[in-house]
Amino acid sequence: MKRGESSTSYLRAAVETVAALLRADVPILVACGAGVNRSLCIAGAAIALVRGCSADEGLAIAIGTGPARADISPALWAEVRKVVDSPT
Repeated sequence: MKRGESSTSYLRAAVETVAALLRADVPILVACGAGVNRSLCIAGAAIALVRGCSADEGLAIAIGTGPARADISPALWAEVRKVVDSPT
């Protein structure tokens, strides 16, 4: 990160980029180093922005019925929710 930038600004950029691609109907794969935690949070928040639903509903859609539910970091999800709850 550059001096003066917060992790929230990077999360916002990621969520808004994924949301823009979803709105444009562009097939997209969201992945992180571990392949579970961050990618689901970013995808869930982007879905919430596109569908106009709550962040938690967007996350539920991203998770589907898979076993990844237990792998969501509450601290990370709280940061990502800020993007949905206070869009620019």
